[in-house]
Amino acid sequence: MPPIHQVLLLRAAKDYPSQDPPPLRLIRSSSSSLAPAILARLEGTFKAPVVEAYAMTEACHQMTSNPLRGRRIPGSVGRGCGVDVAILDDKLRVLPPKKVGEVCIRGPNVTPGYLNNPKATEEAFAGGWFHTGDQGWLDEGGYLTLTGRLKEFINRGGEK
Repeated sequence: MPPIHQVLLLRAAKDYPSQDPPPLRLIRSSSSSLAPAILARLEGTFKAPVVEAYAMTEACHQMTSNPLRGRRIPGSVGRGCGVDVAILDDKLRVLPPKKVGEVCIRGPNVTPGYLNNPKATEEAFAGGWFHTGDQGWLDEGGYLTLTGRLKEFINRGGEK
């Protein structure tokens, strides 16, 4: 997650052997958006591509990802991986590209609901989509950009 990447960058001069660095295939960033400047510093420092992704427990962790090879868009968390991704408005209508709304997903790896909590299940799965509580938009190619949260709590560095 981005706070960990920032710590790694702060410690790289001391802890990362610049003369004989270990080969890295990729650096993965998930949980929240990574600033494009941090992405560029990571790739420059560690000489490996940064692959941004987006995940939640309700989707067996993987929801979207930029590809390792091919088009990566800094600031985007990529395209759906095994899930359909849509942006819905408050009336549960799918919005067109570049319109901001709630990020919603559906697919075989998405949980069917919450154990012993039918009210939470009904709210979270309205309209046949799992409502993430995150706000964002899709581009014409299906790449997702997160813009904020819609639910009442704040998740910063994994703490609620």
